[in-house]
Amino acid sequence: MIDRRGALVVLRRPSGTMLPTFTDVIVKAFWRETGSDTLAGNAAQRKFSVIVAADALAETAYPADGPMKGDLVIIKPTIANGAWTGGGQTLTVDSPGERPTGWWMEAKG
Repeated sequence: MIDRRGALVVLRRPSGTMLPTFTDVIVKAFWRETGSDTLAGNAAQRKFSVIVAADALAETAYPADGPMKGDLVIIKPTIANGAWTGGGQTLTVDSPGERPTGWWMEAKG
């Protein structure tokens, strides 16, 4: 499914406190919007389901413990010469979970 219908995303793990640095990897994932949460009044935050294959993630420099709550997923990123140049929509991982074939995440943004 990911090979056929997936798209490149950027996974980001922040580290450090005052001046955070990031571990960024580009990986193919399947994502779809699943709804929204009402924040206040008419303001809503969109919710997404993101799936990354375990073997694809293992081939990157991403931390071995996989996606964690608070990590970032950038969907629709701008990629040039194999590197993320910015752009895209930033989502925050809210509920990650490892499954035998990959990582399933709920993300908001």
